[in-house]
Amino acid sequence: METLFKDLRYGVRSLLKQPAFALVAVITLALGIGGNSAMFSVVNAVLLRPLQYPESDRIVVLEGINPSKGITQSNMSIPDFVDWQGQNQVFEQMAGFIAGGSALNNGDETERIHGTLVTADFFSIFRTPSLLGRSLQSDDAQPGREPVMVLSYGLWQRRFGANRGVVGSKVMLQGQSTTIVGVMPAGFDYPAQTEIWAPFPLEPAKEARDDRFLSVVARLKPGETVTQARAQMDTINQRLAQSYHETNSGWTVKVTNLQERLVSDVRLSLLVLLCAVAFVLLIACANIANLLLARAASRQKEISVRTALGASRWRIVRQLLTESLLLSIVGGAFGLLFSVWLTKLLIAISPAYSPRFDEIRPDARVLIFTVTLTLITGLVFGLAPALQASRSDLTEGLKEGVRGGSGGARGNRLRRLVMVAEIAMSFILLVGAGLLIKSFQHLREVKPGFNADNLLTMRVSVPPGKFKDDGQRRQFFQQAGEHIQSLPGVQSVGMVLSLPLGGDTWNVWRGYIREGRPATTDEAGDAAYLPATPEY
Repeated sequence: METLFKDLRYGVRSLLKQPAFALVAVITLALGIGGNSAMFSVVNAVLLRPLQYPESDRIVVLEGINPSKGITQSNMSIPDFVDWQGQNQVFEQMAGFIAGGSALNNGDETERIHGTLVTADFFSIFRTPSLLGRSLQSDDAQPGREPVMVLSYGLWQRRFGANRGVVGSKVMLQGQSTTIVGVMPAGFDYPAQTEIWAPFPLEPAKEARDDRFLSVVARLKPGETVTQARAQMDTINQRLAQSYHETNSGWTVKVTNLQERLVSDVRLSLLVLLCAVAFVLLIACANIANLLLARAASRQKEISVRTALGASRWRIVRQLLTESLLLSIVGGAFGLLFSVWLTKLLIAISPAYSPRFDEIRPDARVLIFTVTLTLITGLVFGLAPALQASRSDLTEGLKEGVRGGSGGARGNRLRRLVMVAEIAMSFILLVGAGLLIKSFQHLREVKPGFNADNLLTMRVSVPPGKFKDDGQRRQFFQQAGEHIQSLPGVQSVGMVLSLPLGGDTWNVWRGYIREGRPATTDEAGDAAYLPATPEY
């Protein structure tokens, strides 16, 4: 231990004698380690950390697929959902939900919010207790019951001022007086962006089997696996296809773990970025290794004198590695501080619908990763220069020291090798960056299928109870369009259920039969649809 303290004291003195070298090395390491720590914080929160729900590995998403029609992802119809609930033996609970816009008025003004209609077992699947009041219960959706809803933590804070007495109060939701029965805790927002949850009554007799608009989640029974669930759901869908050949032929179900489903679109991108910052750190290590080799060449006389005085090769290597680890530890400490700022920046610039980015925060795993990376980094850039410097010939070292020291032919070869590796890694990064820039340019040049110049959009949410019938509803929107059309500078007005590229496109499929063709399964088809006005 005494020898270690001596190495540390000598290492600090040696580095302070060359402050410019130490400063460059620390800054380089701080940037490299900080970038890796920040990127790992993102990967840890999004890909590695389990979802916050109890036993979240048992929560799955069920989606319809029809390979014969090229449909790889679809919601399901209410009749099929009810049959799934009644016939499966692998799920503890199964629930459906419909996400969309809702009009909320609590006496101040009407606001369009993200609302989700859920079936009875929705909150039982996630097993997250409410912060205030209660969550929705199975009898909340029964006919004749008073309309109720549950608030998200964010909406409770923003719209209701975190008033703990909000439970039991009434607001207008979609034109109906609705009682607030609970508030969910912070972080519970499934599906993403949801601000209120309201009960959804199931009436399978009134719905068509080819009207697929219901999203489905479920919780596996203890001991059941996703593979077993897929096999049983395939069996159920085969029975449904035999019983309802015209609407269910070719349809099966995809069962996916909820966490995998949430992050599937960003997994590859995050791993690629993590590899990219790892390459940056390797380049930084190569840079510092080159600096250490040059520094060792200038210290050949010192090392030769220490060898002549009886210092072993291991003693020399240990001293030089101690200096490298000192640089790495200081760089890692500043890198950890830099990673905190960089992580906040990544969260701020991330797209609005980035999954789990609101859960990114430092934890023990990130700290262990950063400490381990710091120590490994010190060994990576310090070991080769230390071994090279300790291998010098005593007589030649003293002579080189008198002449000023060039490091010898062996040292020059190692420096050239490090430079070649550094250039190779830089070239790989440059090629990758060039490909990303080229892909970005291609994306910018992709035509969305419409001319977006001089287009303005707005969202309108009208309470369902505002109109007595569909005729009044159509008249309202027609008059609204005519009024907007009359405004100065407006050339044309169109309306559609969901804006293109707006992030809220409905994934609704309906069956259709070609006019003049027999209503058989071979002639039937399924298509996604969006209601729109002719002007659209």
